[in-house]
Amino acid sequence: MEQAGLELEQENTPNSKIDLSIISPQEYDSLGTLKWREYLNAQRLAEAWLPPDNSPWKEYARY
Repeated sequence: MEQAGLELEQENTPNSKIDLSIISPQEYDSLGTLKWREYLNAQRLAEAWLPPDNSPWKEYARY
């Protein structure tokens, strides 16, 4: 079997645990700022991801 396909053989169950590296709220973003914190507000995050007003997808966006 190829080396690249080995990860497919690993069992994945609902109880599997994966270690994730989650940054703390004190961490800076890739620009070296803390501006990412503005998007912790659900309303502000939704506004950032809304399609433009003239987009055909606008009617499908909810927030």
